Amino acid sequence: DDPSAVRKAEPFRDGFPVLGPPTAIAGKVHQRCATSLNAARMILAGYEHNIDEVVQSLLTCLDSPELPFLQWQECLSVLATRLPKDLRNDLESTYKEFDGITNSQNVEFPAKLLKRVLEAHLDSCPEKEKGAQERLIEPLMSLVKSYEGGRESHACVIVRSLFEEYLSIEELFSDNIQADVIERLRLQYKKDLSKVVDIVLSHQGVKNKNKLILRLMEQLVYPNPAAYREKLIR
Repeated sequence: DDPSAVRKAEPFRDGFPVLGPPTAIAGKVHQRCATSLNAARMILAGYEHNIDEVVQSLLTCLDSPELPFLQWQECLSVLATRLPKDLRNDLESTYKEFDGITNSQNVEFPAKLLKRVLEAHLDSCPEKEKGAQERLIEPLMSLVKSYEGGRESHACVIVRSLFEEYLSIEELFSDNIQADVIERLRLQYKKDLSKVVDIVLSHQGVKNKNKLILRLMEQLVYPNPAAYREKLIR
């Protein structure tokens, strides 16, 4: 063998390419809303995010007139092939009257009309099929119910769900010694200790969680406390 024929290894001296965000940033408002809501839930799970950016993005998305229309289109497109043909046609014809005018500030999402179509379908189903149909259309029904009172109603549903996530963890530690709480959780979830880890991790981020909840309260709760009374008195 000829040692001179062996190519000598050389250290890499070039720079690495500039890295973008870990995930692609979606452009449409319903995608940005989902991303912001997921970030808020990650904060409640104990992870780090820029709280001010998350809150600002979430509130901007929730206030967009386009949001419910895009959410409906996405949800319906996922379920379209599984829906009964008559129901799909009724939903599409009802929605079509409002499609294409979502940029107008004066156009409200037809939540009540779409809900009536869904309810009429369930009423017409044979009793033995009703349960399966209820489960099938649940994502659509849940969406239209959240918008029955307009965008403010939907925002209230979203924020109350975040408050519930916060309370479900922090109430465990309220007025209790942390070590005692963790020991009790270990006994309760002895077959699933990862659940204990998730709860403790979430509680360790309580400072950021409190900041997130306070930001949401400043923007949405203080102007309309009655809508959140159930969570505030717990």
